[in-house]
Amino acid sequence: EQVFEYIKSEASTNYQISDNLNMPLSSVCGRCRELQLLGLIEDSGKRRQTPFGKTAIVWQKKDQQ
Repeated sequence: EQVFEYIKSEASTNYQISDNLNMPLSSVCGRCRELQLLGLIEDSGKRRQTPFGKTAIVWQKKDQQ
């Protein structure tokens, strides 16, 4: 619930969500995958730099048709 509410307010990477909600990254990854399978969030097509120099998916709320 917290992860979905956060993504609804601001498109973010798993790392950003983890930092801002003070949650373990592994928990955030699991919730994002679950929300993606439920059709509630989607890959925005954008990428942002991680703290480790790699790129990460920016998740956004999926527009309901």
